[in-house]
Amino acid sequence: MSVPAAQVLIVDDNPSDCGLALEALKSVQPMPKVAIVHDGAEALDYVFCTGYYADRADPTPPKLVILDLHMPLLPGMEVLRQIRADPGTMDIAVVVLTGGYHAEEIRQAQNLGVTSYFVKPSDYREYIEMLRVIRANWL
Repeated sequence: MSVPAAQVLIVDDNPSDCGLALEALKSVQPMPKVAIVHDGAEALDYVFCTGYYADRADPTPPKLVILDLHMPLLPGMEVLRQIRADPGTMDIAVVVLTGGYHAEEIRQAQNLGVTSYFVKPSDYREYIEMLRVIRANWL
């Protein structure tokens, strides 16, 4: 299998949120290479070139991971912990997007070394603007 390396990895089990993130990233040129995965286990396989992504053509890790915290198979906090624990991936910008403001989650994410933490806005324009800010700061 020849899966190209992505500059941005979107990790979210909600197809609508993935679509919004992709639209926002397209809005500023040049368009980065984007990969989308739908659970935490798949995210780690992509980042570490294991499982389905073991034969990825370019094993370079993404520059930016946009990470939802609440996902099937493996929660976002565990994905963040494993990314930060490995010397080869610890410098990846990991930006958490989550559905609500939870002080304990923010504290835990900060303790694990999250780059930034955003609550997903419900308004389409605000969502697009948030992703533009993320792109401008971490790509």
